[in-house]
Amino acid sequence: MINISCSFCLVFYFSIALLSACGSGGSDSNSGGSNTNNETGNSQENDPPINNEPPINTVDCTLTVQSLLENLEDTTPSWEQLDCYTQDLARLTRPSFYLQASDQPPEDNSGETDNNNDTMFDWRQLSWRLLQTDMALFEEWPQANIWGYNLQEVPPYLVDPCVGYTADEFDQRLRGMATVSTYLKQQGQLLKVDYFTPPSMSECENINGPTSSSEWLSWWEETYIPERVQIAQMAERIKAEYYQPWDVEPGIMLRSMGEDWFDAMEPAAQTQLAQQAIDSLYEALRPVFSGTLVVIVLERWEFYQSLHSVDYSEWDQVNFVLFTEGDVEATQNYLANQLALYQEMITRDGIEYWVLQELTVNPITHERLLPAGVEFEDIEADIYQAIIDAIGSLELPLNGIGITTGHILTDDAKVLVQAFYDSLASEHQLKVR
Repeated sequence: MINISCSFCLVFYFSIALLSACGSGGSDSNSGGSNTNNETGNSQENDPPINNEPPINTVDCTLTVQSLLENLEDTTPSWEQLDCYTQDLARLTRPSFYLQASDQPPEDNSGETDNNNDTMFDWRQLSWRLLQTDMALFEEWPQANIWGYNLQEVPPYLVDPCVGYTADEFDQRLRGMATVSTYLKQQGQLLKVDYFTPPSMSECENINGPTSSSEWLSWWEETYIPERVQIAQMAERIKAEYYQPWDVEPGIMLRSMGEDWFDAMEPAAQTQLAQQAIDSLYEALRPVFSGTLVVIVLERWEFYQSLHSVDYSEWDQVNFVLFTEGDVEATQNYLANQLALYQEMITRDGIEYWVLQELTVNPITHERLLPAGVEFEDIEADIYQAIIDAIGSLELPLNGIGITTGHILTDDAKVLVQAFYDSLASEHQLKVR
């Protein structure tokens, strides 16, 4: 049995072509999804038209996006096919208040066996079934105007995240993400595109990560940014409202990949490196993506003071992260200090649009710090009440909030958070489904 922790890490080989000619399904990597060429040699179908006559367009646009999505495990539509469905999409106006609900990330997505009969898990139509699960959870939170869909739940699935994708596989994955995104857009959903990959090269055997800031910058400019530009091209194609191009928060990324060399840098040099990274990424993406560019920020209030001075104001939206911990008193202390830091950064840099997104109450981060005799489920509602109280005491106007609702365990906590969302939706006159 394969045991893999990477998201839906299973390799699939696709052999069924959905359509012919310029809509040639799984192997087509032309027309905007990638800057790479498909290595098909000198086959006749890739030869230029005879006598310079334009090719006959045989792309079948009669299928629905749902039918394409239901068969994503067999074949992925080409960019030309997707154009049938994306050309009429429109970007929705950014809402006055960003209210997000998200499921918890899956802990183990390998799913090789069925415990009842010990047979191989049926991966056919996986993307479609996972999307239906996401949308069912979305309906539990009708106050939210954006849901944290995992658009990466599409083939091809990696066996080893340290090996990564070929150019053609990555292009296929982008087309799969575009298929899911197009379906969601057709349902009238606000759409946030993001793409998460493992942040630490140190987790991979036989891969030497950068050993200096200059090596890291070379990787950043030659590998990371071009990949994020490709994703931005896809996000623009489907008129996504939001694009969040970071694997993890900038400071976390630098520290996890930097190993010893980042810690050895002078504070001013740490700040300069982080600033250069976020500025260069923004400058590469802004000409490509015309929606809302989002940066996520998590800097622990008592650590890495050098990164507290990084300026994020150039980005359209800054999503600050909160991971609460411990008992109620410890949570209140954490929130007071963390929110004070965030408000200081917002005021200093004149950040115009900011949200408290990925506000996560993970039972694990609480249970490991609880005093003896205290059970997390007994205080879960009190933890959420502490969060609501802290948000209510903010001095600066808040533009949005996102809670990892999938972590909520008890009915008391869920009722409390839903009532909080009801009040926010009413206060900001949000449309409730």
